[in-house]
Amino acid sequence: MSIATYIGLNFEVEISDEINDLPIEIIYGFSEEEHRIAVRESHFNTPFVYEVWEEASTSFKEMTETSKQYYPQDFKEAK
Repeated sequence: MSIATYIGLNFEVEISDEINDLPIEIIYGFSEEEHRIAVRESHFNTPFVYEVWEEASTSFKEMTETSKQYYPQDFKEAK
């Protein structure tokens, strides 16, 4: 599972080709074009919608069988 953050703009911006060391970048890390179109139609009234890649200092805790077996504390926190 992934969480994507989007931003809607009235102007076009340059898209990064790869993830760099910047704290925030405009990049298509998770989403496909069809996802961005659906997000734009449902949540934005701007002509351009971009995915925002944010370098996180903490990771999300997963509630999966793998995390339950190998990372029980993470599983407990996710629960």
